[in-house]
Amino acid sequence: MSEQKKHGWIIPVVILALIVAGFVAGWFVLRAWPLRFHRELDQFFGAGNWESVSEETKRSMMFDEYLAVRGTGYSDSVDGRFHEWNIAFTNREGETELWTISDHTMKINNHDHWFPLDPERYTARQALGQELMELAFDMAGEQAQEDILGDILTDGERACLDVEISFRGGWPNGDLYTELLNEPWFNIQELDAEKFLQSNLYDFYVDVFAYDYRVDDLGEMEQEHLYRSLGDIEQALRAAFGDYVDYDIYLGEGYSAEYTGSKG
Repeated sequence: MSEQKKHGWIIPVVILALIVAGFVAGWFVLRAWPLRFHRELDQFFGAGNWESVSEETKRSMMFDEYLAVRGTGYSDSVDGRFHEWNIAFTNREGETELWTISDHTMKINNHDHWFPLDPERYTARQALGQELMELAFDMAGEQAQEDILGDILTDGERACLDVEISFRGGWPNGDLYTELLNEPWFNIQELDAEKFLQSNLYDFYVDVFAYDYRVDDLGEMEQEHLYRSLGDIEQALRAAFGDYVDYDIYLGEGYSAEYTGSKG
């Protein structure tokens, strides 16, 4: 038997091994969002400004409860696991922050909308956009609280508030997240409350909400000052955002306000 025949099997085996390795590598990359969506994360956090420092696999209690509601009970045949990635980055002030992104929402959405052509089914990229949007809401809200409310309320009063961007009209479909990822301002250096309010992608507004249990821990004078500040907060928001202003404020029972400007 010639040497060529004796070793002719090696090439097909090597090719098969390369194919298998390619499939394994592709499967890993598709599941690892920091690798799969490196370009999107570069755009949002800034190239070289972020790092995936850890990953964790968890089992979704929400997912299990959802299965129980459907009357199926828990089954190992349904994968209720999801992944979280901790992303360290440097913010505008030069400080290191740690944010978490997760495929949890996508897992639940894809189970609910199982048909691949369902228009309400999220792609992985859209689910990433939804995760980054939620983080951006908090970031823009914190900045608005500091810049706009900082001169009106004491630190203790501000600690009672949760200020963030929200939206009306129910949860949007995945197209919003695709469009948001394509917006040039959708990054940690440029995004703020004004960008959301001026956007025509969805009905965004500033939500200012005081938790009653936190307000109850304030002294009587601080409580009264917080309640009396409702008008000042409204004026400050209108001055900051002009015709694009859109807000919903709750400081306590009997101390709430809503307003939408002409372009809001």
